[in-house]
Amino acid sequence: MDIPRFIVLLSPITALIAFVTGVRLYRFQSREMKLLVLYIGLALATEILLAVVGRQSIDNNWVSHPYTIIEYGILTYVFSRWQRSDLLRRVLVWSIFLFVVVEIGAVLFYENIRQFDSTSRTVEGIVFIGVAAFTLYGISRDETTIPLRDPRFWIAMTVLFYFAGTTVIFAVFSALIKIPSDQTKVIWLLLLALNPISYLLYARSFVCSSPKAIS
Repeated sequence: MDIPRFIVLLSPITALIAFVTGVRLYRFQSREMKLLVLYIGLALATEILLAVVGRQSIDNNWVSHPYTIIEYGILTYVFSRWQRSDLLRRVLVWSIFLFVVVEIGAVLFYENIRQFDSTSRTVEGIVFIGVAAFTLYGISRDETTIPLRDPRFWIAMTVLFYFAGTTVIFAVFSALIKIPSDQTKVIWLLLLALNPISYLLYARSFVCSSPKAIS
């Protein structure tokens, strides 16, 4: 499938923008937001690794397995910190260990380490769609909060936007790769577009924590 190079480069470029924004405003971030800056740094490093390995015609699907585990752990912990219910906080934290079991089980029994981890990515997406939507609902009910100035709002919106767009694609990923690329080009372009938009939204959330944004 012939995809313009500039479209492919948008993802690492916007990841770099988000990471630099987070680093420059790092001292203003809460503990949860600082963790998300590190998460974006990990995403940027992964983008670069995938590009380098891919250009050498080496299979890079194995990268998605450890990345998915780390991504789930970081985002779930951050969302757990933003919940008012102690029970929900504990459930989210314990789900991290359950997710690791799901990922390992998928590799051992359903998917080879060299295959894209569609099973765990689908489970991850379903969880984050629910958690992000619930978090947004809680923020909307808080009369003391201005959503557009609240980093939690932007993070929850970003996660909901990204995983709502990718979960269905990841669920049928194994079937999609068997279809001629010219018939699924629109789907792959959509998937490529979700990353840059999400990274820019992450950058916006870091800006929300700066003194200028708060004042």
